[in-house]
Amino acid sequence: MAKEEAVEEAEIVDPVKDTLKAVGELDLENLMCLGMTKGGGLVLQSSINNIPWMHWMLSKGSFDVNVYERNQIEARAKEDAEKETDAES
Repeated sequence: MAKEEAVEEAEIVDPVKDTLKAVGELDLENLMCLGMTKGGGLVLQSSINNIPWMHWMLSKGSFDVNVYERNQIEARAKEDAEKETDAES
């Protein structure tokens, strides 16, 4: 059982390390890192000491994710409609 837990932990930890490595290679002016512990707690580390700026960055990130998701749903719906039209023809 311990071996299975170690494998599961490795699967969780490796993407985190890969993501941190990829971010570390970017030329960033500011950085905010939000993570979740194994116990479900949130960890927020930031290079920004300005709380309103941190709030803006979090809001902007959430907005961008929502726009991306909405665009993906619309693109899939358009593709499905085109496939149905092609199938009817």
